[in-house]
Amino acid sequence: MGENFLDLSGVACPMNFVRIKIALDRMPAGTYLRVRVDSGPTLREVRKSLREQGYEVSDCIENGDHTDFYITA
Repeated sequence: MGENFLDLSGVACPMNFVRIKIALDRMPAGTYLRVRVDSGPTLREVRKSLREQGYEVSDCIENGDHTDFYITA
């Protein structure tokens, strides 16, 4: 399994969710995508939307103004 990284710092909702979905659709099953988004409301909304779509979201790592997390494609 590989890992891909998508830095969406400063990208507003819903565009960040759209870009994550596009990246996930292009990845093979079982691959991890590490995503970086702004902390706070953006993080909560993106994670909620992904879970509603059936994606597994894990390992949130807060780094000040942004947070990294993993999604399994």
